[in-house]
Amino acid sequence: MKMIELVLGLSASFFLALGIVEARRGLENSHYEACILIITVVGFIIFVPVTFLTTDFNKINFEGSLMFLLAGILNPGLSRIFFYKSVEKVGAVLTSSITPSSPIISAIFAVIILNEEPWIGLWLSIACIVVGSILIEIGSHGKNFNIKTGTWLILPVLASLATGLNDVVRKQALTLLSQPLFGTTLAYVATLSLYMTAFSLTGKISSLISRNNFKLFWKSGIFLALGQLSSFHALNFGKVLTVAPLIYTQPLFVFFLTITTLKKIENMTWKPLIGSIVMILGIILLSIR
Repeated sequence: MKMIELVLGLSASFFLALGIVEARRGLENSHYEACILIITVVGFIIFVPVTFLTTDFNKINFEGSLMFLLAGILNPGLSRIFFYKSVEKVGAVLTSSITPSSPIISAIFAVIILNEEPWIGLWLSIACIVVGSILIEIGSHGKNFNIKTGTWLILPVLASLATGLNDVVRKQALTLLSQPLFGTTLAYVATLSLYMTAFSLTGKISSLISRNNFKLFWKSGIFLALGQLSSFHALNFGKVLTVAPLIYTQPLFVFFLTITTLKKIENMTWKPLIGSIVMILGIILLSIR
């Protein structure tokens, strides 16, 4: 693995983790619908003017632009909706046990669709990252969540599929149009359009976009925007098989950020610590091909 792939992949993971921690802080005084809408609006505000000022639109093609829009609809668009709805319907513990499987889905799609070549160390690395992520997520939630089952169990599966497939779509888009900033902006355009339409139909849009919600989630929006941009750059430089697992190590950073900044909010157990060790082992295996 090239150093640039490692640095960009872990940078994306770190910024996404910062965004998650800040979002958790805000969610103490608000709810997820306001959160996902505001963080998307903040990213949109950041990227649109910068993109217009720096992009040579003569080099933009329709096929790549369309793929970027599709990537945005998949993630963060649909994946966030599926994830938070899953937490509501089947519980945080069960949701957090299924959604970390996204790196496996990304790897399978990368092999089938992009013809990328896996190796034994890769599968071992992904296994470590997935297991570590599950331990961290479950341990972070403690024993305060009830596990529910039923037809709603499809929601965390859909969240994982949307997230995993998104990596392959992004890579395909970057192959057609190597413009990470433009691609990130289009992804935000697609996501914001999806949320604005959905929340307008339910009549919630005016209550969600408020000064108080912006105060709660603007920092999270900036960090998540940086994470999304870093992930696009990482995929532009490297293959899905090597970059995607690094991006999905964000629970590792969330754990360390949480124990230092959100001690009064989160109730940690021994599982996140073990999960962190396992996940670090996965990163090491991924980097020594």
